[in-house]
Amino acid sequence: SVRLKSTLSTFFDEVGKAGIILKSASIGIFENLALEDWIHDHVDLQNRSMLLLWRNSPVVVIGRHQNPWQECNLPLMRRLGIPLARRRSGGGTVFHDFGNINMTFFTSKKKYDRHRNLKVVTSALKALRPDLDSNTSEVIKSNATPSVPSPVKNLLDVDPTLDSSTIMDAIASQYNNEFGFDGPVITVDPTHEALMPGIHKMAQDLQTWEWIYGRTPKFSVCTSLVVDDVTIQFDMDIKNGTVEQCAVEIPEDWLSPEMVNEFTSTLNGSKYCPNETAVLVAAFMRTHSMTGGVAEKIHRL
Repeated sequence: SVRLKSTLSTFFDEVGKAGIILKSASIGIFENLALEDWIHDHVDLQNRSMLLLWRNSPVVVIGRHQNPWQECNLPLMRRLGIPLARRRSGGGTVFHDFGNINMTFFTSKKKYDRHRNLKVVTSALKALRPDLDSNTSEVIKSNATPSVPSPVKNLLDVDPTLDSSTIMDAIASQYNNEFGFDGPVITVDPTHEALMPGIHKMAQDLQTWEWIYGRTPKFSVCTSLVVDDVTIQFDMDIKNGTVEQCAVEIPEDWLSPEMVNEFTSTLNGSKYCPNETAVLVAAFMRTHSMTGGVAEKIHRL
């Protein structure tokens, strides 16, 4: 582990190495994403390169500009207790769990070489299993929504004896070989506020509804539901994760046009999420008189 002097960036400056390898002690997605952000913001990457190795407990991670309602099965994730996180970087949607090793290559824009970074990984795997087929030409390229499905292979299917520690050690060794570094692997705890001032707030900010859902680019939802052989049409414009405009086509024997307008006005400005919508609909039903049959139908919407 890193010995505490003042901050992590000061420690790196005193060590004076051109290449540093870090391994996160956390398996929490928000702590690890915050660690990425902290390194990017506080470490001099013009004069040194860094490799960060990290793993997460089960989580779905979307890119900075992606739409979680389009990319993910949110109801299933809620039922399974799988959280959602949004990166500050771009790219596609991925699922992380303990069988997944993440690598972040830090360097200056001038020195960044995607092919050499990929070579570090493929060479490490070949060193462990020379017969492993890892084609360096198969680079995932995804610059915008939607995500691009890519071929994957489970390493345990090839060699059941491989584990994450063995693979991370091989990647670290190959990183040093490829770039001419000689640094050890340093384990760092991203919850250590004294070592990385401000990182706790970074992790907190990444967990907010406003960041995960509210940063979604504007989109529209057009859907219809059939209730008792009656088709109900919903049209919504969603901006910053909230309902900007809502239109609902409901038969007049269910709700009068005036009440429909009140109903849609209730939804306007609300978060586009099941819990908030359910609360607003329940409040609307309590404050408006309607027959039991109509109330039941509205509740089923």
